[in-house]
Amino acid sequence: MKLEDLGWDDHFRTQFSNQETEQGVLPARVSQGHRGGFYSVLCEEGEFLAEMSGRMQHAAKDGGGLPAVGDWVTIRTYKEKNRAIIHGLLERKNSLSRKGVSGRKSEIQGKITEQILAANIDTCFLINALDNDFSVRRIERYLTTVYNSGITPVVVLNKTDLVPDPEEYLDQINKVIFGVSVIPVCGLTNSGILDLSAHIQAGKTIVFIGSSGVGKSTIINRLFGMERQRVNPVRESDQKGRHTTTSRELMLLSEGGIVIDTPGMREFQPWMVEEEIEEAFNDIEELSLDCKFRNCTHESEPGCAVQEAIKAGKLDPDRYCNYTRMRREARFIEERTNLGTQQTERKRWKAITKLQKQIKKDW
Repeated sequence: MKLEDLGWDDHFRTQFSNQETEQGVLPARVSQGHRGGFYSVLCEEGEFLAEMSGRMQHAAKDGGGLPAVGDWVTIRTYKEKNRAIIHGLLERKNSLSRKGVSGRKSEIQGKITEQILAANIDTCFLINALDNDFSVRRIERYLTTVYNSGITPVVVLNKTDLVPDPEEYLDQINKVIFGVSVIPVCGLTNSGILDLSAHIQAGKTIVFIGSSGVGKSTIINRLFGMERQRVNPVRESDQKGRHTTTSRELMLLSEGGIVIDTPGMREFQPWMVEEEIEEAFNDIEELSLDCKFRNCTHESEPGCAVQEAIKAGKLDPDRYCNYTRMRREARFIEERTNLGTQQTERKRWKAITKLQKQIKKDW
């Protein structure tokens, strides 16, 4: 197994070479996280079950400081036990994150936590089913996060066999989403899978996200040409899916390319600041420049260009509602965390670098 097959490139090669690591320390990529603080990692020597060193565990104060699926880490292997110790975490190119899921421990000392879905991604397949799951507004939410993470999005409309005319759904998307590839497929019949494969390249990482029951596992099985992922049927009464994938997992396609499967998400609250929301809805921001008042809230003020555009049919009112809702969510996250500044991120990577230097000194 070559590191390049796992997505290794100059971004990580430079970091690793600059660390001047001791002999026996290798780069590896996290393929899966397990309970109890264990990880499956892939490297040139194979696959190992790994855990963080004591120093690294102590330094990781929150979820953002822990390895995530797709991360590159430095390890020392113990082949006789098929185990490894993780000593360092290389800086990510990007990550796909959301606000911690409601109902779980999503707050630490009064601060909302970031849940990293996957790291170091090139392309994101946004899977939507042409049944009761279909929602242009949800696609907008996904796209907003993907765009601001520096990841190339591809919208995948699965289960085309359930509707007489899939083009109607493409028209709905094209009215509000521009410059994004939209691919209709049917995982059951293999229709459109070749079009999807055209977006897969050797050494590049693709993450699949979507609600439960949209057919992510079925599509992945088609790409692998075998039953790689377990599949559960949806309920006929409401077309709701059951979680087939229960944890995030990184897998290698035999013909090249890296796939990260994620569990179905019942809710998706983007982890971003308000300014990023505004950039994603730049059509609304451009309209706001013509508002009579600079601090217009676009609700009831006279001379509001946004409200005038809605009345004239130039702006979808549902798109505007989604915009305002996401702005409120982003503002709430900013108020409860340090996400609005880059200081937290700089401190975290400084702590990681300091830890790695200390480990080198101790060795």
